[in-house]
Amino acid sequence: GGNRAFKLKLFLGDGSLQLFGSSCVGTFTRPAFSFSGSPRLGGLLGIHCGPTYATTLVFLIGFDTHRPTWPMELSTFGAPGCRLYHDITTTITVFPDVTGTGNSLLSIPTVSSLAGTPLYVSAAVPDAAANAGGFTTTNYGRALLGN
Repeated sequence: GGNRAFKLKLFLGDGSLQLFGSSCVGTFTRPAFSFSGSPRLGGLLGIHCGPTYATTLVFLIGFDTHRPTWPMELSTFGAPGCRLYHDITTTITVFPDVTGTGNSLLSIPTVSSLAGTPLYVSAAVPDAAANAGGFTTTNYGRALLGN
């Protein structure tokens, strides 16, 4: 005897978008991350963060949330209450529009082997008065790439 279990995950090819976690509080706002569009291969995926009074913000893009370090609480970096939910493979710096929202479009390649790949995105927002680290972080989204 003993307990035995297994996990089976089926992927039928459809892409999906989901949001998780929470943003930390900034000086004047609590910026939130969101998606628009579709994570379809060959399509465009909109990534957004706002509202913010910052003049720039950085989208953080990664592929892993399963290491024991995620989510990582950022008090060590002077940002108590802020979390990083995924690894950072690349970044995109954007300038928010007049409404205080930073926007970018990701072009999803038409490469069939990417179907089923999770893409994680969140944002870091400069906010010198929010904490000793001078930044806040947002919730995060998972785009499961598909057909």
